[in-house]
Amino acid sequence: MPIIEECCVLIPCHTLEDFPSSVSSTHARSLLAAWSAPWDPRLIAATGKIPTWCRADVPPTVLDGLTLFIPEISESRLPSDFSTTHSTENGVQSIRATSRAGFLEPLSLSEFGGPAEPLSGGHREVAPADFYSLAYVFLQVQLMTRQLRYTSNLDEVQFADVVVAAAKAWQASDGTAAADSLHQAFDMLAEERDHYFSSDPHLIDLTLVAKTTLGDSLEEVLSGSRPDNLLLDAELVELLAVEHPQRLQQIQSRREAGTLGVAGGAPAAGTCLDHLTIGGISKTLTAAKNRFEEVLGTSPDAFAGLQGGIPTDLAPWIAELGYTGVIPIDFAAGSGHREESKLLWQAGAVDLEALVAKPIDAADESEFLRLGARLGSAVDAGDVATALLVHWPGQSCDAFADLKRASDWGVALGKFWTLGDYFSDGERPYHSFHADAVEATGQWLTSQVQEVVENPLTNAASGFRKQVVAEENSLLNAMKGLVEGTPTTGTVGPANQAETRSAANGLLATLAAVNTPSESKPAAVATAIVNPHSIPLRVAATLKGHPPAITPPVFAGHAVVGGESVAFVDVPAFGFVNIQPGASPARQSWFKKPPRRADGRMMSNEFLDVVIGEDGSVASVHSGPVRGNRFSMQLCLFDADREPRYTSMQAEHVEMTRSDGAVGEVRCQGRMIHGDQSMGTFEVCYRVECGSRLLIVEGEVNLAKSVTLGTNPWRNYVAARAAVASDASRTKVLLRDKVQTVRGRMLNSPLGVVVDEPDRQLLVMANGRPAHRASGTRMLDTLLMVKGQTDGHFRIAYGFDVKSPVAFARAQLAPPVILGPADRTPEAESLSVPLGWLIQVDARNVLITEATTTMAEGKLQLHLLLVETRGKRTKTRLHTYRDPKTATRLPDGKPFDCEDDNVKVILGEHETLRLTIDF
Repeated sequence: MPIIEECCVLIPCHTLEDFPSSVSSTHARSLLAAWSAPWDPRLIAATGKIPTWCRADVPPTVLDGLTLFIPEISESRLPSDFSTTHSTENGVQSIRATSRAGFLEPLSLSEFGGPAEPLSGGHREVAPADFYSLAYVFLQVQLMTRQLRYTSNLDEVQFADVVVAAAKAWQASDGTAAADSLHQAFDMLAEERDHYFSSDPHLIDLTLVAKTTLGDSLEEVLSGSRPDNLLLDAELVELLAVEHPQRLQQIQSRREAGTLGVAGGAPAAGTCLDHLTIGGISKTLTAAKNRFEEVLGTSPDAFAGLQGGIPTDLAPWIAELGYTGVIPIDFAAGSGHREESKLLWQAGAVDLEALVAKPIDAADESEFLRLGARLGSAVDAGDVATALLVHWPGQSCDAFADLKRASDWGVALGKFWTLGDYFSDGERPYHSFHADAVEATGQWLTSQVQEVVENPLTNAASGFRKQVVAEENSLLNAMKGLVEGTPTTGTVGPANQAETRSAANGLLATLAAVNTPSESKPAAVATAIVNPHSIPLRVAATLKGHPPAITPPVFAGHAVVGGESVAFVDVPAFGFVNIQPGASPARQSWFKKPPRRADGRMMSNEFLDVVIGEDGSVASVHSGPVRGNRFSMQLCLFDADREPRYTSMQAEHVEMTRSDGAVGEVRCQGRMIHGDQSMGTFEVCYRVECGSRLLIVEGEVNLAKSVTLGTNPWRNYVAARAAVASDASRTKVLLRDKVQTVRGRMLNSPLGVVVDEPDRQLLVMANGRPAHRASGTRMLDTLLMVKGQTDGHFRIAYGFDVKSPVAFARAQLAPPVILGPADRTPEAESLSVPLGWLIQVDARNVLITEATTTMAEGKLQLHLLLVETRGKRTKTRLHTYRDPKTATRLPDGKPFDCEDDNVKVILGEHETLRLTIDF
């Protein structure tokens, strides 16, 4: 048996005050292993003392039987003559290794005696791993003491005696005595920590789960008895039920026993919350929770998801679903955490507790070097000290195992919690948070390209348009139910044009039925326009015959080729207009030429003057009271790795293709060039209409066969690059039916982007394409092609000084319904009322996105979802076709005043309000 008189660790610092905190994972593993290995009970029993430590550059005096544990990080600090002075010839054994097992292997510990299996210590087992755990806790408490600038109150002589007694009892196979002494040692460390603060840190062990980790590695997690937590989604739970029912049973059993918490409830992987309307968010979250409960039997303890994060404006929906806790962290991107660990998340009338601690990788030893000091600082600052320890099944480090074993002996470093207990019984936070900006990381598009998804931009656009159209159809059905006093479910058929026309015809037929016979005289060759949006809209309707008379609601009318005319009609919000052709041609002044919207490369209307450049780009747009050019745009290929980074446009053909009183069009064809090299081709049509604030750009881009886009979609793409005049502009995104400020440049916003200038505003709508990149202070790139996007067709509408950007952008994706004579059913044709409305909101920043009608105790109820879109506290009136009797907010039942045909409503900043009106 080797002679060992003393064990000493050589640490790479002068004192524990400057103990390393930022080193590589390999160095951290070696350092912590060197610290804990000499705490093996056989070594402590043999030496009769606990290990010591010394500076690596000043090693201890040579002693026969001295054993030195030298981590990798200390090698460079050793004296130049160390190999001579501390050699085996002088009785010194120096051990160098990178792991605990590596340090212990040369010592032939089996020769020291002691039990080969863990001992029974009464209520628990005792093993060498418990001594390693004690070593880790001792180090962290010492570091914690020095971090807080306190003097240690630990009686180190008594502590050493207790540890030696535990080691000798273990070696003698006296499990009870060993356990009692270990308990005393851990209690002494806990008392030492209590001198500085009595609050116990919270420890959360969160295991991330994926489809590939449902086997034996998950079994290992579920077989334990300590408080554990799993991050699951509904899809994984359903997969467990089919492929691993025994694992699902274990999860259910441990949840019943109170030793397992579950975080989840977010949509399945691949669902991007930024690509949902606010109504879509409600349906998606409800469906995910229901799927979860159907299989697992209960809902998650906390709302969370693996990737994508949780936008802060989702708080009311999460609270409404019954969650009391949330983890708004994007674990895949490593974002969403904050400086404090636990905060209150304001969710309207409800406060959610949010775990926002920076995740600690439980497989990385470097995260555990100064864990105690980090927790101590949090407690000292008044925070709810929490360590969120995250790992995949079967992937964790020795220090994490030490921490978990330590929690079985005491609370010196804290207590492990299930998420259910953490949010219900854990310390309640004092501070709250409200994110004032959306994080624009571009993660969604990056992952789409890396996963080789085909046409990611147009697929996302198509899905988003279907959502908006489906909501438009639902609103039309609710308008019909409000008129006839019948319930509607809000469920409609496919989101297509035929379904929309059917819903509009049903509404018109109902309106015709409730009118008196004298008011319901059929109108020959009438065209009906139905607007299911929250704002009045100017709609261009093509009529057979002459233009109608220019009286409200007709803004203008112009004859076009083929015996037709185009009427520009102002249709009220949630209303309709019946319009007929004029009886005779419009009178033309002798001294005034008929208006033309295009002249060569110039286009104009009542609000815009547009000039198309010779290269095929938009050279200038003049609009509004401020003089000077305010806008330009070009199509280009961007490559961040070459100079110049942007290509130029070179038009080969520029032609004015339409110019009459209704529309002006200019078409261009050409190439995108980089120097003398052609990188691709473009065909583009620029269009302005009478009375419109829009410049519509529609066309197609194609890359040359020699051009291949890179795998980073934000560094290599084809875009429509727009520039505004002001260097003081701010970019905002239209997300979940709200105008939201944004932090970052890689924008993900299918509804559109607002560029706010000090005295004007630009609204960019890409027909549902979500990806935009802010460049500098004046530039915005709307991405048209990235790697995997083969469809180069696009449509972008640039709106100048649009007053209600959210409602207007939704109307571009789901336009008002135009029913010509051939489209109207016989029942709908009988409506001759020229115009009308059914619901009105006075404030233009308040949007209605959902509506259904129900019957309760024989009375009609109207259920609405209202959204404040501009971040302004708003008092407004909501007018309805019927006189309301009562109005209440859900889910708390707060009443709102009713007067005549209106309800007085108050909404907070960006609030989503569920309102029930009784008639």
